[in-house]
Amino acid sequence: MPRYHRLKHLHYMWQRWAKFIQGRQLFESPGLAATMRRRRVLVSKFEQHLLQEDFMMLPTVLDQKLAFNSFRAVFMRWVEWTQLHIGFTSLLSNFRKRMDARRLGHVFLSWKHHLRQTYVVLRASWREARYAADVERLRSSLWALRKHLVSWRVRKVLRACDHILKVSVCSNPTLKNLFAAHTKEVLRRLALENRLMFVAYNERKLHHYEERTTLMYGGTKGIKFEYDSAISFGHIRQVIVVCGKSIDGLSTVVKSFSETVEGRLYGNPFGTRSVFQLAPHELLVKVEGFASQSTLLGLRLGTSYDRCSKWYGRADIGVYFCLEAAPDEEVIGFHGYAAKDSVHGIGAVFRRTTERNIFEGLWAHAKVSADDASISQCDRQFSHFLQMRSCDIYAAMERAHRLALRMWRSESTDQAVNRLRIVMGICHWFFNALTHGLVKLSENEDEGHRILQEGINIRATGERLVAEGEKILESVSRYREGRKQQLNVAVLGFKKIQELRQNIELGEATIKRGKLQIADGNSVILAGRQLLPKIPLTDRMVKNVRELYRIVLTKDSMDSMSDGIRKLLLQDKDPDTSYIDMKDVAEARANAAFDMGQARAEVVSTNLRERLKVSP
Repeated sequence: MPRYHRLKHLHYMWQRWAKFIQGRQLFESPGLAATMRRRRVLVSKFEQHLLQEDFMMLPTVLDQKLAFNSFRAVFMRWVEWTQLHIGFTSLLSNFRKRMDARRLGHVFLSWKHHLRQTYVVLRASWREARYAADVERLRSSLWALRKHLVSWRVRKVLRACDHILKVSVCSNPTLKNLFAAHTKEVLRRLALENRLMFVAYNERKLHHYEERTTLMYGGTKGIKFEYDSAISFGHIRQVIVVCGKSIDGLSTVVKSFSETVEGRLYGNPFGTRSVFQLAPHELLVKVEGFASQSTLLGLRLGTSYDRCSKWYGRADIGVYFCLEAAPDEEVIGFHGYAAKDSVHGIGAVFRRTTERNIFEGLWAHAKVSADDASISQCDRQFSHFLQMRSCDIYAAMERAHRLALRMWRSESTDQAVNRLRIVMGICHWFFNALTHGLVKLSENEDEGHRILQEGINIRATGERLVAEGEKILESVSRYREGRKQQLNVAVLGFKKIQELRQNIELGEATIKRGKLQIADGNSVILAGRQLLPKIPLTDRMVKNVRELYRIVLTKDSMDSMSDGIRKLLLQDKDPDTSYIDMKDVAEARANAAFDMGQARAEVVSTNLRERLKVSP
């Protein structure tokens, strides 16, 4: 009995609620339509009034808008924006009320049938459908009114709001779309890297460096020897010291990737000769010793591996000196004074590489004066290098996409990680790790080029000023006489001396101003280069480039072999083979030697034929 009473009570409650909903549908919908119609008429009324009143359109003074016109525009924007906002707010509030009513009806219906809300369908009456149609018609009319407003500022703001709404609602990315965007980004990065690598390949033989000369320690007896400019990409590999009770002779051996230069031995070549050998990647960074006012008594060398040589000569008397390189510097040569018996004074020259190239030492065998065959061979190998690099990038991208797809589809992946943002972040990280540092896109590349060109222009202006100052000083130096190169007042006269002094001051000031501009230009160039994209010179990237270079050389050498040698090298080894025919091996070696000899003969004959053509 209580259960029946409760159900009857719920049924009566549901009937009263249905009547309430019917009353809302009958009486509130016409009121909403009237409100919307009134808002639209009000907006049209204000717009027509403000546009028809010509006396409010005052002329401008000196091409400047008057305050009254600005107030009129602000008032129009306020009217349009306020009425639109009120209209849409009313529509939204009525829509929410209708949704709340349907939700309550859904709840009562589920109570009536003793079912969950998921399994209960609340039918809509024809009055409710009519109400929804009226609301949709009003919304459409307001939406059409938004596109024909007088104020362009309001239209611009509304377009921006519509775009944000469209992006937030309709552009929820899928994994496929994210893969497509990532592929597009990778292709752009690869094209940028190929362009930078092509520039680096063309400039692989240019060495950008700065040199610094230190003071000299010791005496000034004998003949002064200057530092001979070392070869590009050169490093000291040997220091030859001839010593007895003092340093009698000194020489260096500088070696680059494709060239070795043994310097001249300064001082006495006869005596106890010692050679300080450096490792392939070891640099000479420290020179210390003892010197007197007349000669160099002792010397010791230090490397970048914290390794020091023994003391050459004496290390117990004299004045101690130490020449140590700054960070990223190395000793590249020496200067000083030397006679036939001994080295009397010494100073060091330090070199610092200002800009490194990813292809330093690669394809260095082809000189500038080489024939077309060697140049085309290097270009062909470089094209193979770019193809292999592109294949590695594509393979890394495919692996990263497979990892992301596996994480997204796997049921064992934790919910905290199984999100598109986190999955694509792991995909990007894995791809960057596999590519060893693919060039990143730069948003400020145009700005970097502009700053770089500005710095080049400033430096060119400074160099021109330095040249003008040196030219002025050269015109003054013609009047200098004697060993001390002084100006003679008795010969030139007082007025000429004053004029020359003014020219000297002008030349020195011009040179000083030019050097300052050169320094400013270099700083601006450095700032511009920081904004430009660049190939990362990390250890992993350099190692990867060297490995690809060796593979390219191997592939090119195998392409130049005959088919027999290539088959012999590429044939699979059978681990179960217990018998090897030595006769076949000897025959294959003989054929290989014959092919190599024939190839050498063809090269020699080709070179001889070209020399005969060149000679008259």
